[in-house]
Amino acid sequence: MILTPIRRYGAMILMLLTVVFSGEVLAKAHTTTTSQKSHVTKTGHKQVSSKQEYSRNSAKSSSLPDLRKYPSGTPRKKAFLRTVMPFITSQNAAITADRNWLISKQYQNRWSPSERTRMKDIAARYKVKWSGNTRNIPWKYLAGTRRHHPDQ
Repeated sequence: MILTPIRRYGAMILMLLTVVFSGEVLAKAHTTTTSQKSHVTKTGHKQVSSKQEYSRNSAKSSSLPDLRKYPSGTPRKKAFLRTVMPFITSQNAAITADRNWLISKQYQNRWSPSERTRMKDIAARYKVKWSGNTRNIPWKYLAGTRRHHPDQ
């Protein structure tokens, strides 16, 4: 068994070596070599505008600004949040309205045709299987403990 004072000295020596070697790595000046540079290919094709390139994965994002004009860090994060928060707020309001409607309908026996249509639309939007039978509605998936986002 190793005595406690010896273990302390051993730990101090290991920490000292770690600091020495990591300090050496951190103190080196970074220079880019030719093998580290990214490969750039020049083509004759027309370049995609930055706005299209930024929003190419979303059909609804044609109105998103180019956030690359902001410096990285807090200013870009703030600009991003200013851009997406209205959309998030509206989606949360729609989800809350659907959930409140489902909770109000959970214990009712009579369903009008428009209520059945709305229920079918909600089930399709949240990708929940529902046969159309109002006596057999998967409540736990729609308004209960399981949360589903419409785009998942």
